Formats: sequence, C-alpha cells, structure tokens
Amino acid sequence: MAAATPSTLAAVLVFVLVTQDVTAQRTEPCQTADKMPGKCIVLHSCAPLYALLQGPRPIDPQVINFLRESTCGFQGSTPKVCCPGLDPGTQPLTPRPPPTQQPFTQRPFTQQPFTQQPFTQRPRPRPPVDDRPVNVQNDPNLRLLPHDVCGPGATNRIINGNKTNVFEFPWMARLGYTSSRTGAIAYRCGGSLINSRYVLTAAHCVAGIKSTEALTTVRLGENDIFNETDCSFITGVQVCAPPVVDVGVEDTVVHPGFSLEGEERLQNDVALVRLVRRVRFTDAVRPICLPVGDEQYRNLDGKKLIVAGWGTTESGYGSRDLLQVAVPVVPGEQCVEVYKKNVNINPAKEMCAGGTRAGDSCNGDSGGPLKQAGLGVNNDVRMMQFGIVSFGPRKCGTEGMPGVYTRVAYYMKWILSNLRS
Repeated sequence: MAAATPSTLAAVLVFVLVTQDVTAQRTEPCQTADKMPGKCIVLHSCAPLYALLQGPRPIDPQVINFLRESTCGFQGSTPKVCCPGLDPGTQPLTPRPPPTQQPFTQRPFTQQPFTQQPFTQRPRPRPPVDDRPVNVQNDPNLRLLPHDVCGPGATNRIINGNKTNVFEFPWMARLGYTSSRTGAIAYRCGGSLINSRYVLTAAHCVAGIKSTEALTTVRLGENDIFNETDCSFITGVQVCAPPVVDVGVEDTVVHPGFSLEGEERLQNDVALVRLVRRVRFTDAVRPICLPVGDEQYRNLDGKKLIVAGWGTTESGYGSRDLLQVAVPVVPGEQCVEVYKKNVNINPAKEMCAGGTRAGDSCNGDSGGPLKQAGLGVNNDVRMMQFGIVSFGPRKCGTEGMPGVYTRVAYYMKWILSNLRS
C-alpha cells in the first residue's frame, strides 16, 4: 500500500478546509458520515479513515466527499474526524464504503437555528436531468479562468472578528453607477473578479437599475471605502495596500432567463460585467476560483460559508470597512417552504444561507460572492465562489429567514459560454 505523500497532505487539507470551522473537545461522541456512533479524534489516529488516503491516486471523489462529511473539528491545527467505534483507544471499526453522493440530495437538517420555527418537511423529488449542473471540467473555455492564481488564502476561519484585513478578499468588486443628471458615481452593488476581464455579479444589479443611471465603472482592491490608503496590522506589522483600481465597463451580459416578474421571478439572477481592459493581478487584486467538476455537485447543507461586503444594497452601503460573516447553508426544501408565499425557490438553481441574528447577507453586497475553500482544477486548495447574493427578507438577520443566493455551480456552463478572451 502506498505511503502518504505531499498529495495526500493536500487531500487532507481539502476536506478540513471545506467543512465548518469548529473546534471539538477531545474524544467527543459524534455521529459518523454514515450515521454510526463514533468518537471525534485526530485523523491519523482513526485507522479506517486514514487508510482511505493511502489508496491509489487519484483519490476517488466519493472518498473525498466521505472524508469531508466526517470532519468534526480541530486539535490545534490538526483535523479531527468522527471515527467509527465506541472508544478511541480501541481498534476502530471498519467503516462502510463511502456513500454515493447524488447532486443536491438533501439530508435531514437539525442545526438549532433552523429548527425553532415549524416547517412542513416534504421530500423533494429528484430534479430532472436538465435541472442539474452541466459538468464543465472539459469545457474549452475553462482555459479563460486563471486556475493558477485564483482564490488565494484558502481558509474558512474568520480572524480578527468580522472586519477583514487588506489582501484577504482581493476578488471583491464594487459596481459604480453614474447618474445621468449629476454625473456622480454611486456604488450600489458588489461582484467578484473571476479573470482579468470579467466580474461576476447578480442580474438585478445590471438589469434592474434606475433609468437615470448607467453601470460605468468597477472598483477593485478596496477595503476601507473612506481611506485612500488601506492598511491593516497583521501579526503586529502594519501592511498597506496599493491604491484602488477603477476600471471602466465595456459590456454586460445578463442571463436571458432573469425576470423581476412571473413564476420564476428572481431566478437566474446572474450576470457578467466585461471590463474595458485587463487588470494586473496583485496581492490586492486577484480573482476567485469557480467550482468545476466534482465541486459543482458538492452538498453544502449545514456547512458554513462566508459572505463579505460593505453591506451594500440598491439603497446604499452600511459599513465603511469590508466585513465578513459565516452563514450556515439551509436545505433546499426548507428554503422552499419559507419563501413559498412570496417567491418560488428552485434549489437546483438557488441556495439559501443565514437566517440567524448572528449574521446574514446584510453583511454582504447585492451581487457579491458566497465562498468556501474547495478543490481547484489542479487538485490544490483554493478559495471558491459557490453563491451570488440575490435577495432576502426586508428585515435582515430575521430568525428562520435565510438569504437567497444564486447557485454558481449550476450556471458554470452559462458563465463559460459567455466569456470572451
């Protein structure tokens, strides 16, 4: 059997980073990924799970998914897994084979914030074939995404509270709208840089703007919107970012299925903004990665993803500093139930997260990214965008009312098809 290699370590890091950032007590009882009793112990002490990493390369995607679901915390920086067996000091039981992961198959969700309101749980029928993401791992336009430089800083840990440091979210973009009456520029939406010419955002940020305004500029490399020079103290040392980069808008592409009316209103809330020139990547300006292949089918229910922004909506901004917050993903059928009186939610195309007083997409911008660490095209750990801030309840942070995000994985084929070199 092959010994552990650097690629093994990379695989371990992948499933640690893409799970919730929680810290479990030593030998804490837990439930394994296949619903067996177990103990939460460090990975290398759990023989059956550690053995999964010693198999042939490349590691089977089902194994990777099984290990992700088995993560239960950290001991310092060492990942812990829920190991099957009654006592961590005895020989662990041999686990069942990793279950086959069906795209968007919802598991029972028991996280406390979402069980306080009664919901009528009903099984959601398996979506039709054309309602699942098209796997784009062999798409010819995949070459237009910068896989070697996207998504730096692959960690889900929120350090230093909700306030972000410079260089922490270098893909964040602010969309500027010029008034035809005054010539003033107002930043009313967010977005994410995905390559040197394109910003990904929500369709309502492009198609739903005022008739007296036009989307004319994109600002990159911003942290504090009131400071010309943004600086942060990182490990006791002051680090400053270069000036912001303002780039004009050459063209926009709105998903043809987006509408503010009808049964499918607010679905397909995705758009691309093409810049007038290529931007140079720096520590302060760098694209985020997008989900490709297996990452398009990952079940994120119950996982905490991170949304960041200045609290910007169509009516203005809420914070001078770029803020971040971790929001738990809500199962699709629960989100359908919450919004059924107001709008139709399609769990294949949309995802819901938040709905707690501790944090919601108020901290993000309309059109901004919802992200988590994932496995990149080159099998390395990268920060990846899974959602686009779409809409939510009028009163943000309402218990049991999650925000709604466009599911990026579903729209990867559309995104790639509309990129030009």
